[in-house]
Amino acid sequence: MKLYADTPARRTRQLTGDLLVLGWVAVWVWVALELRERLRALAAPGRALERAGTSFSGSLGDAGDRVGGLPAVGDDLAGALRSAGGAGDTVAEAGRSQQDAVEQLALFVPLLVLALAAGIVLVRWLPGRLAWAREAGAARRLLARPDAVEVFATRAVVNRPTSALASLPDATISRWRAGDPAAAEALAALELAALGLRAR
Repeated sequence: MKLYADTPARRTRQLTGDLLVLGWVAVWVWVALELRERLRALAAPGRALERAGTSFSGSLGDAGDRVGGLPAVGDDLAGALRSAGGAGDTVAEAGRSQQDAVEQLALFVPLLVLALAAGIVLVRWLPGRLAWAREAGAARRLLARPDAVEVFATRAVVNRPTSALASLPDATISRWRAGDPAAAEALAALELAALGLRAR
């Protein structure tokens, strides 16, 4: 697999495109991390709620323990205080639930933003980039074969647009069909240039 073209113009375009895509992805990774931290900050009220509920429950439990030994009403009063302390446990549980919800939100929302923003660019850029790398790698291997010039000349006649073929000297294709090596090399060079490669 070949990553970059031999010709300077195409190699520059490829490098620029790669750097732009990497920069785009890096920006959105940073945005996703920032978004995660800001979303996690929303858990602060839940933590405060949990602390308040725990404190309330603990305070009423302690008060119930203190009054439990009072004559006549001690046990009833202690039971009532401990029962009221259960409301603090409910508040603390609500605080924990809110923190869990925020943590899930802080995980999935940034991932979704990153997948949409970076994924759209990667889906459009990566297949073309990989296809070129495979094609260029195969062309490089083919260039080592003795019939490479003939293969690329044939590909040029089939693949190149009419405007590119018209830029060649007169009767190039006729001379190629007649077996002229210079015409074959001109056609092969045209096909290789379209791939961003040079003949060895």
